[in-house]
Amino acid sequence: NELTLHSLKLACEHLRAGGAFVTKVFRSADYNSLLWVFQQLFSKVDATKPTASRNVSAEIFVMCLGFKAGKIDPRFFDPKWVFMETLDPLATAETNQAAKPMTSLNEYLKSQKKRHRGGY
Repeated sequence: NELTLHSLKLACEHLRAGGAFVTKVFRSADYNSLLWVFQQLFSKVDATKPTASRNVSAEIFVMCLGFKAGKIDPRFFDPKWVFMETLDPLATAETNQAAKPMTSLNEYLKSQKKRHRGGY
């Protein structure tokens, strides 16, 4: 999946707005994080497993359509950030939960402020 992330970076350097990116991804613990990055950069992301692929195979093909050109956060291409499991390896279960830094991408995303778009 790290190789997929590097190929995404290369593709984003050359894609025009509305461009497409197709890749083969292996289902693993990193799969959802990788899909999240695709969804931030493309307007439509579709994952499919071809019928010709064996059922026991972990491969999935992902089609990303409608590249959103513009300023891209460089962290999207950093495997340590995208696939992070822990930011502070020295933190243990004995430390206070409130004092611990965010330990996963999910926690980071949940901590982001949601916009209130109630209108006037």
